[in-house]
Amino acid sequence: MDKFYRVITFWNLPKGHLPPNYDTPAYYENKNDAIKCVKENCCDIYEAGSYPAAMIIETPFGPYPYCPNRWYFEWEGDWKTGGYIEKKEPKSFEFWNI
Repeated sequence: MDKFYRVITFWNLPKGHLPPNYDTPAYYENKNDAIKCVKENCCDIYEAGSYPAAMIIETPFGPYPYCPNRWYFEWEGDWKTGGYIEKKEPKSFEFWNI
């Protein structure tokens, strides 16, 4: 295995030079499991509204990895019936290698 997939949840997004605040609730060996985790809100990674956005980041092993392959999601709907929907990554992330 030369890479893994991190599931990141955000409680705020980056603004200018200020970095995002985030948590990393899950790691997976393959992208499909990571996508399933986000789309099915596994273990309530949304935490009933605390994390309105999520990202899956393909991460190679090694020091200071460059991670250009990322998939961004935003929560739509209420906390009981809503879900994470894949969206275009906001421009505010372009300078952040999370």
